[in-house]
Amino acid sequence: MRRGGVVRSTDLGATWQRFDRGVTPDSTTFGVAINARHPEQVYFCTRRGQVFATSSFAKQIAEIEAGLRHPVIEAGDLDSRRDWTDTRDMVRAYWLAAERGEPGEVYNVGQGTCIAVGDMLDILLSHSNVQIAREQDPSRMRPSDVRLLWANVDKFKKATGWEPMIPFETTMADLLGYWRERVRVLGLQPVGAR
Repeated sequence: MRRGGVVRSTDLGATWQRFDRGVTPDSTTFGVAINARHPEQVYFCTRRGQVFATSSFAKQIAEIEAGLRHPVIEAGDLDSRRDWTDTRDMVRAYWLAAERGEPGEVYNVGQGTCIAVGDMLDILLSHSNVQIAREQDPSRMRPSDVRLLWANVDKFKKATGWEPMIPFETTMADLLGYWRERVRVLGLQPVGAR
């Protein structure tokens, strides 16, 4: 199973092709690089899967709605606060950083606002008609977890004019829709029918 990948664009991001060369990214962040000799070549790296709480919760909800698991969300720390940003906004930010950013400069990119993990879960659950309980799973608790991740994006906004465009509620609805479709396409059997 492939966990992530590297893709390349040779037409300034209009189209993308896999360009793994045996690389499997092992982080939960995204990366972008511009080929200095050929600036039309852009490389983008991501790790896919359920490593993020947002995707893990959305997948669990979709499986519960499809009858594939009992109606309980397994969660870790719901009190930590995060500055979540839609991937579509982030890709646009990376592109603007490459076009307008100062070479070698470091920028923070994010919404500039924080939402508690539990509040994010509430937003996801608000899109479901199924009654779902929460259960804290000790294996999902991370002792080294940072309680607050909040990006100061002032410098980046000033340098590029970038603003996030996609509301967080839309991001969560789209993510849940993605997992509903994945679960439907996989055609798994409901709990009790196995």
